[in-house]
Parts: sequence; structure tokens; C-alpha cells
Amino acid sequence: MLTVRVGRNWDDNAYGYQWWSAQAGNHRFNFAWGHGGQLIVLVEDLDMVVVTTSYPFWLEHNDQSWKHEKAIITMVSEFITSIPNE
Repeated sequence: MLTVRVGRNWDDNAYGYQWWSAQAGNHRFNFAWGHGGQLIVLVEDLDMVVVTTSYPFWLEHNDQSWKHEKAIITMVSEFITSIPNE
């Protein structure tokens, strides 16, 4: 299992079996992460799925594309963090 830090609200990130796992606030979630910030996020304790689509910056791997991708990651993590525990 690979552990990395991505985004300011995504903690305890890990990767395995083609899926990522992370923590945002008090919520643990699993997600598929595509190029350009395309995400499928499964938040099991909230019975919620979050999907983002974006311009994929095809064949671009530069600061602008990574800034765009991090903005999407931050938006999703801040949304999940803002949801109170039931």
C-alpha cells in the first residue's frame, strides 16, 4: 500500500487495487482518480457518491494542469469535511 499526501484536507491517503483511500475531516472514503481531476468518490458512512468531471489537460503535465487538479481535489475534500457526523 502506497501512502502519499495530496491536497490540504485529504489525510491518511493510500493506494491499492486501482483505488485510493483517504480521510477528509471525520469521513473515510475510497475513490477512483482520473487524469485532470476526474473523480469518483465513495463515502460509505454517508451513503454518498461524489463525481467530478473536468477538462483532462490531455498530454499536458505541467504546473497549470496540476493546479487545476489540486483545486478539484480541494473542493471535494472541503465539501466532505463540511458534512457533520450523524
